[in-house]
Amino acid sequence: MAWAGERPESYGSACASKCVLARASIDRVSGEAGEFRDDSLRFVLDAARLGWWDMDLVTGETVRSAGHDALFGYPELLPSWAYQDFLDHIHPEDRARIDAAYTTALVGGREYAEELRVVWPDGSLHWVFTRGRFVRGPDGTPLRVAGVMGDITERKLWELDAVSRWPRRLRCWPRPVTLSSAAGSTGWC
Repeated sequence: MAWAGERPESYGSACASKCVLARASIDRVSGEAGEFRDDSLRFVLDAARLGWWDMDLVTGETVRSAGHDALFGYPELLPSWAYQDFLDHIHPEDRARIDAAYTTALVGGREYAEELRVVWPDGSLHWVFTRGRFVRGPDGTPLRVAGVMGDITERKLWELDAVSRWPRRLRCWPRPVTLSSAAGSTGWC
């Protein structure tokens, strides 16, 4: 990417102008309005019901947002959070799949993105998505994992309701239709 003062010939003057403007915007936001940026980011994360975390894999220390803990049913940050706490909150039917996805990304060096059910302290069930990325040292050793989580309960409830209505709607269909679910079960109507 080209920054201020550079004009790559292959990109033309339009790209160079955009790059100069982008760099000026970055400098302004990070320099003069850093505090505003932090407040804006917190506002956006809260509005989207997103939480973030950053876990040091060497020390086990996890830094996270209040939104992260809220996604697990806690109105305030807990004193500490570890990977085992995460696993303990996952619905038992999802736990092995999520742990395998995390471990595969840890060993394989790639991101992971999953949808899962979490059980809150009051026993209620909620759906979240999580996306994480590992930071590695020069020798490839994983040092940190950081990511975001979001509440997708409303969307999942809508999807489950829509899927449950399909058999009734298909009764009028002129020929049999095969139905498949995310769990792999099939049936026909």
